[in-house]
Amino acid sequence: MPMSDLAGAPAASEVPSAKRCPGCGAVKPLDAFWRNRSRSDGRSTYCKTPCGHLELASKSRAQLPTEPLLGPLRDATGVRGHRGSRAGEAGVHRLAARMQAMYGGPYERYRVQIDRILRGELTTIHFLSADRIALALGRHPAQVWGARW
Repeated sequence: MPMSDLAGAPAASEVPSAKRCPGCGAVKPLDAFWRNRSRSDGRSTYCKTPCGHLELASKSRAQLPTEPLLGPLRDATGVRGHRGSRAGEAGVHRLAARMQAMYGGPYERYRVQIDRILRGELTTIHFLSADRIALALGRHPAQVWGARW
């Protein structure tokens, strides 16, 4: 097949040797980008270097602060903390078991997350986890977070 029949093929001079990463803003050689056949240049949009652009884009929008949860969590766990009180308040263990029954998944993950929120070690959580905790406490997420939700 003669070269003149290949109308859609780019000439060798049209193929770029470098590309700009929109995440970090640096112009890098094509070897710095993952291969992606679906893209016109054959390379991914973002560079291979872990410069944090992908984590920032996905995490910042999906996180909610844990401050609005502290009051309802402390009310639910009671003064006796993990075991709850004799007045029927659910402790951390009971709340984690309730969440496991409602949503499935490992009990230990729910217990540790609730415990870390109460201790102040966890200041932001994913909106899905936040919604699950609020619903397990018997509250609608909009009541807990208001306009942020």
